[in-house]
Amino acid sequence: MNRLVQFRQSLAFRFLLVLGGLVVISQLIFAFLVIARNYRIQRDYLAQKALTHAGFLSAVSQDNILANNFYPLETLMRETAADPDFVYSVVVHADGRNLTNYLNLDDALIRTALSVDNEASLNEIVGQILQNASVIEVRSPIVAEGIRLGEVRLAYRTDTLAQQLRTSLLATLSTALLIGLLLALFIISQLNAQVRRPLLQLGDVTRQIAAGHYDKRLSVEGTTEIQMAQTAFNEMAQQLQENLAELNKLSFVASRTKNGVVITNAQGQIEWINIAFSEITGYQLPEVAGRTPGSVLQGPESDPGTIELMRQRIRAGEPFEVEIVNYHRNGQSYWVAIEGQPVYDAERNLIHFVGIETDITDRILAEKQLQTYAANLKQVNNALIAQESQLRMLLEIATQSSNSEVHLEQILRRGAELLAMDEGLICQLAGEELLISESFGTAPIHAAGGRLPLANT
Repeated sequence: MNRLVQFRQSLAFRFLLVLGGLVVISQLIFAFLVIARNYRIQRDYLAQKALTHAGFLSAVSQDNILANNFYPLETLMRETAADPDFVYSVVVHADGRNLTNYLNLDDALIRTALSVDNEASLNEIVGQILQNASVIEVRSPIVAEGIRLGEVRLAYRTDTLAQQLRTSLLATLSTALLIGLLLALFIISQLNAQVRRPLLQLGDVTRQIAAGHYDKRLSVEGTTEIQMAQTAFNEMAQQLQENLAELNKLSFVASRTKNGVVITNAQGQIEWINIAFSEITGYQLPEVAGRTPGSVLQGPESDPGTIELMRQRIRAGEPFEVEIVNYHRNGQSYWVAIEGQPVYDAERNLIHFVGIETDITDRILAEKQLQTYAANLKQVNNALIAQESQLRMLLEIATQSSNSEVHLEQILRRGAELLAMDEGLICQLAGEELLISESFGTAPIHAAGGRLPLANT
């Protein structure tokens, strides 16, 4: 039942209805034209036959009328009985008298007229018969030496011809229907084999590919247009399978990388993000799909100049690399390095923009701490230089003074004060060095056996 319903809804069944109808209609029109032409030919032939027979009777009636001998004429008139289309023949005198006649008693019209009134005159019987539309009477004058002696009246009927026409029409109709059906079935069988079956196979393979069976292919036999289309489909499916395999590899890499990846359309609206992007920003794809990354991630501390640079490059379809402050879904700011790359199709139309984001907050903070450490180091170095200068000056005074013991005591006391002050600065620098070393993953200077160049001696 399902197959029957499927066939009734198929393209082949519609072609069957249309094509079968056209074939039958064309056959009927052709048959009607042929039958109508044959009917006219047969009707004209019958009329001509009646006129010829009436003319023959009028020609042989001259001597019989003059001799008042109608027996030979009656014998000739009986010959009309051999033709079922002739109903009656009558020889009428010029004064209107019926000289002789012959009625075809095998004709139904004659029998009906006689059964109604056995005593009816010949003229009444003829008049009753002529009321039938299928009866046509022809007349041929009887003339001898220019004198009109009378006429021959001969009637024939066309309903037999019409009956033959109907029979022929039915036979032609049956033949047309049979031929049309056979032709339609042949065409449909070819259509089913050459078009419908390949299309069903195409639909089945397409559904299997859509379900994930990318290795499915069409079986191709022949070199017709349908088979060429099947070959092209197989090539397209093969290319699709290869592209999907490559895309799956890239998607796997993009999904598993620690860098955030975002893909936008040509208008900059987000279409896809990877897991790392969600971890960095706190947003999931349904929350940001259709929005621009800037409208989601940028905030008060985001540099306007950097934002404008990215917008210009995106509008121009050009790559860019920037560092900017973005904001997490919870409102916390962080530093990120963004590399943007345009994606073009074969016609060089911009179709996507790919952004790769790396969280560089730790590096930025470490750089700021390093700058603070360098400033403090410079401050300590300057202080040590000044203190060294003071100690040199005191030592020079002590060596030149007569009371060198007193001055030496002052020098030692002042040196102890300076050393106590410098110890605090050095401890502070050592703590900052440890923090910076942990940020960059390097060993402290003193742990590596290094020395801080405090002053030039």
